Amino acid sequence: MTRQQARARKLANAQMNMTPMMDVTFQLLIFFMFCTEIAKIDQQVSLTLPKIPSARPDEKAEVKRLVINIDKDGNYVVGGKTLNGIADLRKLLEIEVKLRTRSDKDERPPVLVRCDENVGFVKAHLILYLAMQLKIRKLSFAAAPLQVKH
Repeated sequence: MTRQQARARKLANAQMNMTPMMDVTFQLLIFFMFCTEIAKIDQQVSLTLPKIPSARPDEKAEVKRLVINIDKDGNYVVGGKTLNGIADLRKLLEIEVKLRTRSDKDERPPVLVRCDENVGFVKAHLILYLAMQLKIRKLSFAAAPLQVKH
């Protein structure tokens, strides 16, 4: 057997080790499942959103945004946990801003406010005020579309 034949036989028997690729695949799968569950928690707070005619579906749902829910009792709920008033919400927003702001790039967290329609404007106004103080510029409010009967 010549050297070329021996080399060809070795190359034919060569196998690729799939273990590292499978590890990475499963880690990515777990990561995305975890992120999806966190996003669902923010939407699970039972709210009756205010209805307006110009409401549209949330097509540009940002993964890294902070969702603040205001339930029917006026409590602030973030990540499934009820906060003890506006002071706790301020601390949370300050931490989020510090975590996401880098020295080279000022990247403030986008915020979505989901407020029950029976809660007064004062609660939502406090969030607007905090966002202004912390220079959060991407702030949006969730609303349900108004069903027009013909």
